[in-house]
Amino acid sequence: MRNKDQILLESLYERILENSSIPRIDGDFEEYKSPTQKDLDASYIKIGGEDDIYYDLNYLEDEDYDGTDISFYELKLKDGKNKKNIGYLTFKIDDDKIVINQILVFDEYRNKGYGQLMYRLLAKFGQKNGKSKIYTDTITPSAINARKKVFNLKMKKFGEHGLKAESDIDKNVNYSGFPTPRL
Repeated sequence: MRNKDQILLESLYERILENSSIPRIDGDFEEYKSPTQKDLDASYIKIGGEDDIYYDLNYLEDEDYDGTDISFYELKLKDGKNKKNIGYLTFKIDDDKIVINQILVFDEYRNKGYGQLMYRLLAKFGQKNGKSKIYTDTITPSAINARKKVFNLKMKKFGEHGLKAESDIDKNVNYSGFPTPRL
């Protein structure tokens, strides 16, 4: 018998699927095809103001209480004109893939293409470092919408209400057209 929490979580999962146009996933991967180079180029043009946008990419070394390496990369996207952070993305490198820990675009910058821009920066980093895949253990509806505009996207339901996501970094796609790092 299901308890109130399980019913609430199922209801939340259903609303997430309804509000983000995500198909129901019942075990196998659900897949969205990669956008064309023309689609990628057109989406970048819509962001605009690129002269005022820049990013920092830092490697943060750390270890857990038991000595386990928990180091990660942090990409911060910044608005130079208004002197504010737009958002950030944290990730790790694991063999031939990039594993995203977290991506966040701050409220006032949402729905303007900056999530897509961070995914493009991540893809360019992956290309330069010989990585072929991007994984996420959990993915939000807004991250799904941004990510499927940059990569192919395969999602798989896990547990009762979670979604795992996988994308390929296409070595033949030009993910460029983004701001340069500021030192």
